[in-house]
Amino acid sequence: MKLQANNTILLPPASVPGFLGNDVSADGTPEISVVRHVYKAMLLSFSAPQIGRFLDRIPVERNGVVLDAFRKIQLLCDPEMPVPVEVARRIFGALEEFCADERIDFDEFVKTFYSGVHPWRFFSAEAWLALVNPHLGDMLAAPDRREFLLERFERLSRTFFPHSTNELIEIRPGKTSSEAWFLFDADESTGIPFDVSRWFCPWLRHLPEVFGMPPYEELDLMADVLPAETLLPGLEIRGKKAFWKGSEVGAVKAFSAAAKSFGLPMRDPLDVDSPVVVLAEKLPKGVPPRVRPGCCCGAPVYLARIRYAPFPAKKGPANPLKLLVEGLLSEDKKTARRIDALHSALLQSISAKTEVVYHSVDDSVTINGEHFIRNVPAKIFRRVLKTYLLTGRTTFENREFKRDAEITLDVSNPNFEGRLNRLMARLEESHPELIIVRRRRGEFVFAPKCAISFHEE
Repeated sequence: MKLQANNTILLPPASVPGFLGNDVSADGTPEISVVRHVYKAMLLSFSAPQIGRFLDRIPVERNGVVLDAFRKIQLLCDPEMPVPVEVARRIFGALEEFCADERIDFDEFVKTFYSGVHPWRFFSAEAWLALVNPHLGDMLAAPDRREFLLERFERLSRTFFPHSTNELIEIRPGKTSSEAWFLFDADESTGIPFDVSRWFCPWLRHLPEVFGMPPYEELDLMADVLPAETLLPGLEIRGKKAFWKGSEVGAVKAFSAAAKSFGLPMRDPLDVDSPVVVLAEKLPKGVPPRVRPGCCCGAPVYLARIRYAPFPAKKGPANPLKLLVEGLLSEDKKTARRIDALHSALLQSISAKTEVVYHSVDDSVTINGEHFIRNVPAKIFRRVLKTYLLTGRTTFENREFKRDAEITLDVSNPNFEGRLNRLMARLEESHPELIIVRRRRGEFVFAPKCAISFHEE
């Protein structure tokens, strides 16, 4: 008898909300896994073959075993399994180069990271409401709500960037246009190359859109920690001047002098005499997109300048939470279903069919031609597979098996739990795509993540 699953890819129910937007803990605290949100943006921006090629660039080992693309995706999607820092570092480090090789607009990909799942937010509406709730009264009373977000940004950003210092240095009010200066001091202890100019600045500029207001008019990165030689390969320093491809592109100054020219207060870490390259206001053609005119390269911290027009509360929406409430009611779930479908299609495209054979002559099971398990655990697995493939049922009760004399041999002393534990351990070790997990006392769930072909001999 040969059985073939109709629904070839089934995600365990607990895993779906874990990477599709369930970013609020049981006590209401917002949580986030940035790498899993990057995976969501990849699903929305890349084709399945492109994701496969990208994952091939990211070598990952677990317990000495090199993971294939299927198991890498499993690692990204399991909410109970923290993504190793080294894996996160490789992913962030490879994305921009991969987009260039595949002719994918990296800026559009970053935009999708923030806006593709939820309008200009990579948090769900539920998480945003939990985050904003302590500031809600002050926000509603603020005369300029966009400026209020800048004033409270340091507190709001801790959830997103806990390993960084995000400090509002000052706000310079004006009648027609105001300026806000921010200092970002990234904590390098995580080792993740999270490029502030490429990832952080776009989100900061568009933050007001979360609350139904227009983005800030301008955001410029005025100091970058990356050296000019990294941003402009081949750059030469001759005395106090910097040259690139024969053209003068900047001058060497002390960082404190550059900060002072911006009109910023002289205090640590701005009052530092380390040398930086201050790029010219007009740069030659051909410079990379992330190279900004007037930026200080090789600075000890990032500096960002935001320019924005006054935006009185009466000009904005009467209810700044309208977008979040609408997302909570419908929008988030709708997009989550789309990502779930893309995820399932990706798994189906990269996962080979798993061939399982039950050998009645010695009560053993082989998977893809290799011996897997025998005796009572093999009989348990056979019963689970047959039921799943015939009916689609994934939830089982221990007592179903304890009462079956063919499986337990001695119904008065079945020792079923011990044998089930052995089967579960072997599956987790050798074939996690066919994993069995416990749901509650006396019940377990079969959660396959691959197509299955089963027959008996």
